[in-house]
Amino acid sequence: MVIIYGTPNCSYCARAKEICEVNNLPYSYKTVNVEVTVEQLTEMVGSPVKTVPQIFMSNDGFTEYVGGFEQLKTKIKNMTM
Repeated sequence: MVIIYGTPNCSYCARAKEICEVNNLPYSYKTVNVEVTVEQLTEMVGSPVKTVPQIFMSNDGFTEYVGGFEQLKTKIKNMTM
């Protein structure tokens, strides 16, 4: 499961959702400042958050911080090789 934290009108957030759909990866989308605060997201990431999307992957009870859209794209590419 991919967990995407983003904001409305964010093109990279939309692209992150799209790449999940194209690759049949289940995802959930959480809106920053609605479902999670920037402070909560900063705590989850472990460093100050300045951009969105911030993306995590959860598998078998383990959640891994992926990064942004480009890191998600690389991770998916490596998974399919």
